[in-house]
Amino acid sequence: MSKRINLSRRQLLGTSAAMVGAGAIGWPQTALAAADINYVHHFTSQSEMGGLAEITDVFHAANPDISVTQENVP
Repeated sequence: MSKRINLSRRQLLGTSAAMVGAGAIGWPQTALAAADINYVHHFTSQSEMGGLAEITDVFHAANPDISVTQENVP
């Protein structure tokens, strides 16, 4: 059974920046193993959506067992 984690925009961006800066060293992977993350956001511009896609890709590369689903709420 996977565990669902909801992150705010600030939490996702902060976590991603910390992972990139630290090379994902020390990230509590066992605590998040087999988790699904549902990220709800209010992005509207192409640059915001592109930035989110880049961050999601970096996160997924460091955490292949975690699925991140994004949902735009207008």
